[in-house]
Amino acid sequence: MLNKEFEDYINNSDELTTEQKEQLKLYLNFNDSNRATYRESRTGLTLTQAANLVLAAAKNQKLDVDLLKCMLLMRLQEGNGACHLGMFNRIIYSLSCLEAKNNFTVEINAQVYERMPSITEEFLNRCESKKMKILKDNFDNFYSENDMDLEVKDSMGKLMEEAKQFVFNKLYIDYYNRYGQEVGRGPIKQKLKELITDEDIKESVNAVIDNIEIPAEPSTYLEKVKAFLGNVARFSAA
Repeated sequence: MLNKEFEDYINNSDELTTEQKEQLKLYLNFNDSNRATYRESRTGLTLTQAANLVLAAAKNQKLDVDLLKCMLLMRLQEGNGACHLGMFNRIIYSLSCLEAKNNFTVEINAQVYERMPSITEEFLNRCESKKMKILKDNFDNFYSENDMDLEVKDSMGKLMEEAKQFVFNKLYIDYYNRYGQEVGRGPIKQKLKELITDEDIKESVNAVIDNIEIPAEPSTYLEKVKAFLGNVARFSAA
């Protein structure tokens, strides 16, 4: 028989129609409604046994069982009407997805704050010299109550927003490449938005700004002409 906890979850679900619930009973053999005999060839498990095993494994690994039940229901709802093997794979895949989600949550919570300064430094090193000079000269006053030229403050505010977006994009691509299939775009974006705040970007800039060197601006055409004429004059005098 199906795990009573999951059986009740299905029976009480508002997301399933009565017809969908009855269809799931044909696969999962609960409420004494059907004695499903299908067994997956490699494991010998019925769909009911597979679902029970997945739930037990999640509890043993101290994973989020409520989330697993939600994912299981979603996978089963998507597969209603599919072949038994298709449903079996959906059940097993739910646990794999949950493990990936768990790994993603642990990793992103532990790593984002550590990675922000280096990514912020990468962004600042790519900035125009003029913007970086303004930032370095005025950063200490940007977050104080001191008066600041509104144009300078606006320019710095835009630069900080660009830094925040750069950090977000860099981390999103990384986590999506590794967890996108199991976790999905939405949850990754939402988690990063929660973790990458204006205050965090401020702290990251503060941590690395002294490491940023402002390259000398290239000479203008007029300056090059003056330098050339000066060299000619010195050569002629010699």
